[in-house]
Amino acid sequence: CRLGVYKHGLRIIAFMGLVVLVTVIRSGGDLFDRWDPQFVRGHTVESRLPSLLAGLLAGWQHPLGLGVQGYTEVASDLYSELQWLEGSEYILTVAPHNHIVNNFVAFGFPGLVICSLYYIILFRLSYNLARNTSLGSLRVLSLGCFGCFIAEFIYAQTHNAGPFHTDIAHWYVVGLLFAAYKLQLQFQDQRTDQVR
Repeated sequence: CRLGVYKHGLRIIAFMGLVVLVTVIRSGGDLFDRWDPQFVRGHTVESRLPSLLAGLLAGWQHPLGLGVQGYTEVASDLYSELQWLEGSEYILTVAPHNHIVNNFVAFGFPGLVICSLYYIILFRLSYNLARNTSLGSLRVLSLGCFGCFIAEFIYAQTHNAGPFHTDIAHWYVVGLLFAAYKLQLQFQDQRTDQVR
């Protein structure tokens, strides 16, 4: 049974690789034109470090948070401290580019703790469900959720969007994980009733 799942997974990966290859070939090389050095050196790259440092400083200076809109007022005060950094002029116009730091700035230490607990609980729940379930389909589903949470966590390190700010798609995966967890509990109850 496990061999069949692995073969099926390899077929899906091979198909997706073929789709990517055909897309690159059909684009005639135009697909990667946007990655030229002038595009990469835009404000989105130059603003990352100064805005991240400004967000961390704002969070430390206001431990109970600034609210969602309060960052821009405090950022103007922090500009003088960080103006030596390349791209520091963007501190006044962009957010920290980090979902966890955004929560820290907006909601203070309580927001940082809640965001951290959120990720810890989801990682542990999906990992433990995959490890302890005897149903192959629930194992695959929970491992898929675990992979999605890792991807979301990595994405949240470099973008403003996340589960608490404008990223509603993430909550679908959370719903799938809790549905899988409920199915596992029902399966365990049925097995317990059969043993009695």
